[in-house]
Amino acid sequence: RNQFGFSLGGPITKSKTFFFVSYERLQQDLATTTYAVVPTDAARAGILPGRTPIAVNPAIKPILALLPEPNGPNLGNGLANYISAPNAPTTENFFTVRLDHTFDQNRSLYGRFTYDHALSSHPDSVQVLDSNSESRRYSGTLEYTDILGTHVLNRIRFGFNRAYDGDGQTPGLGGVACGNRCRVTRAAGGT
Repeated sequence: RNQFGFSLGGPITKSKTFFFVSYERLQQDLATTTYAVVPTDAARAGILPGRTPIAVNPAIKPILALLPEPNGPNLGNGLANYISAPNAPTTENFFTVRLDHTFDQNRSLYGRFTYDHALSSHPDSVQVLDSNSESRRYSGTLEYTDILGTHVLNRIRFGFNRAYDGDGQTPGLGGVACGNRCRVTRAAGGT
């Protein structure tokens, strides 16, 4: 896991305009142990315990070939465990910028923009499909302040938010070609 970033700020014009910038990144490759129940080699050949061997339909053989060979304990009835520890990579970038400006003793303006983008991938237990998620978030604010008197303050503020969250599946180590049919997307607009 790597997490790093920086922050920088200071005056642009002495006592009038100031800036602040911040960036942060997370890069993580986390292995997680997964368990799956898969057919034994004998079951793939049509030999089930206590039963007469059967012929495996040729149309089923390519589907069986997508499943990994068992590497864990035999569970009986032609089933066994497959245990793996695939990587589940995650990347996130977060960025903020802010500007402040003072026109005079009573009037000021500030603006802020924030961007956040994250990607993560999680292989399924048999490593045929990767479940992917992606999010992007944008937000901003612009505010003008005017002090009109000792008891009167005028403040005008504009803000926006935009978010995208998407989930989907892409071919994993098994090489299933599913294209856009495996992609599911949700989207939300802002104010």
